[in-house]
Formats: sequence, C-alpha cells, structure tokens
Amino acid sequence: MPQKTAFLAALISLCMASAASRAQEPQAQQSLGDLARQVRKDKEKNAAKPKNVITDETLPSSKGAETSEPSDDLDDEKDERNANAAPEEAKKLLQLGNTKYDQRDFQGAVEAYSQAIRLYPNRWSYYYNLGNAYSHMSNIPAAIPAYQKAKALAPTRLPIRQNLGHALCKIGRWNEAIAEFEELLKMDPTWNLARPCLYNALKAVGRNAEAQKVYEDDQKYKAMGYP
Repeated sequence: MPQKTAFLAALISLCMASAASRAQEPQAQQSLGDLARQVRKDKEKNAAKPKNVITDETLPSSKGAETSEPSDDLDDEKDERNANAAPEEAKKLLQLGNTKYDQRDFQGAVEAYSQAIRLYPNRWSYYYNLGNAYSHMSNIPAAIPAYQKAKALAPTRLPIRQNLGHALCKIGRWNEAIAEFEELLKMDPTWNLARPCLYNALKAVGRNAEAQKVYEDDQKYKAMGYP
C-alpha cells in the first residue's frame, strides 16, 4: 500500500510539472514573437533613413554640415503604369543632374534639375535635388523655396524637412527652423539628426530650457544607437 501511494504521488507530481511547462510555452513563444517584431520594426525604420543628409554632426556646434545624396526618383517605377509618369526626357535630365552633382558641378546640376522641373513640375525629388545643389553653392535663399516645394509634394519625407530646417538655420530664420524640426520630431522622435540644429535655434532665441531638453534627448537617442 505505501508503495502504491508513493507511485500515485510521483505520477501526480509529474503531471503537474508537465502542465506547468505547457502553460509557460505560449508565453515564451509570445516573448520571442514580440522580440522578432521589434527587431524587424527597428531594422525597417533604420533602413528607411538616408545615409547622408544636411546635418550638424555634434551638439552644440552647427559646423560640419553635409548635403544629402541626390534622389534617383524611384517613384517613377510605380508611376509607369498610370498617367502620372514623368516624361522620359525629364528622367534623363534628372540623371544628368545627378551625374553633374556627383562631379561637384553644382551649377550644371541646377540647370539640369531646372529643365526637368519645366518638363514635369510635379515630382518632389526634382525640387529636393535642386535644393541640395543650391545648398552646395551656398545659395540658401534659392535652396529654401526648392525644399518648400518638395515638402509640399511629399510632406512625409523626412530628409526634405531635415534639409529645409537646416537651410533655415543657416540664414538665421530660427523660429521657422524650430517649427520645422519640431514637426519632424513629432513624426519620428528617433530622427536624431534634427536635434543639433534645433538646439542651436532654440538657444538663438533664448529658449534655453527647451534647448537643454533637446540636448538630453540627443544624448539619450545616441546611447540607443541612433546617429
């Protein structure tokens, strides 16, 4: 009888352990699933960001700005199936402008992008590239309206807002720059490239407490791996 009781006790204990293990499995699987989704989300977010945009490399200095690479206007691939496709001549002018840009012939790039715009004035990338070329020529008053037009055509493209905000900073239009960068950061708080110029703009207008918060956020996101 004692042996039978001991056997039943052992069997009950084994069943309880097995049940507990099964109960924990979905939780473990869920945790792994959440981790995979987060990794995938982070990878997609980082992949969507441009490698080079006009930016200030460190806080609080605003020196060391660089202009983004020109866009190849990949949207045309989607538009080929409808009436909104850019004319072939405009596409060729875009590529010519990009070639001139890469060769640092920024005046030649401006001319090619301007011709492309005359042929097809509804493509954001033509204005964006035009603004970048003007920025390299230090012609900021001409770059700003080009960026503004690009933004009007593609308001969710963060590199446009970044470059527009930076251009506004360069000529001391601080309040406009602040508004641009604050709107950008509402769209994507991890876009840390916006914070150096935002910091300088806030300091320039005496909003020191807000500038300090921007600095702290910059350090926080850098520690998380954002540029």
